Amino acid sequence: MDKNKLPYGTQFTPGQINLKELLDIVYANDGSDDTKSLINDIIDHFFSTQAEEQRKNLASNCRTALVGYQIIVPGGGTHMTSFGRQLHSIDTDMMRYEMLAKHILLNLNGMALIEAIRDIERTGYRVTNESIVETLNSRGFCLSKTGNAQSAMKNWLEKGGVLSGWRIDENKLNELTGLSDTELDLLRTLKKEQYYFFRALCNLGSENFQKATDIRNLAMIT
Repeated sequence: MDKNKLPYGTQFTPGQINLKELLDIVYANDGSDDTKSLINDIIDHFFSTQAEEQRKNLASNCRTALVGYQIIVPGGGTHMTSFGRQLHSIDTDMMRYEMLAKHILLNLNGMALIEAIRDIERTGYRVTNESIVETLNSRGFCLSKTGNAQSAMKNWLEKGGVLSGWRIDENKLNELTGLSDTELDLLRTLKKEQYYFFRALCNLGSENFQKATDIRNLAMIT
């Protein structure tokens, strides 16, 4: 994901969908080249009581968010990512929420949201949706004040125990990221290319020797 973007989150929040049920639906459609089947299943489970003319659009938004959160791959049909399959395999709701929160923090610019919260708090101002948008946009993001990318991300981080409202649980944050504040400060000093290379290296999840070209290629597509 681009370093200055948050994933699309419309119709993908804990108040709109049940994560386990949605993952079951996606898993049941995994491998299908028919996008319509997934859309119809999402409608049946989550949006059947909405106005008929709105149902398909709502379900399509949800599917787009599944792509944004890297649960299914871009393009037609329904093809789960390795992360999507891992998330589906988790047994308990809390562990599932924690895995999603960790993924958000490490791979979907969730730490940019955390840093924005910290910086607003340091100024003494109240953290609000509007102040988060302003702070992130001042750092190169392009978020709409009427959009919900930041609030959807916040909701999932709340479910994972990282946030309570806009208050950060530092212990849970460090538990999920495995990084201390000092280490995070060091990451902030990296150039953009160094940041992506380092993140790709971490995402390999291997202690074996890796070719620099392989890591570079992974960094270019993630």
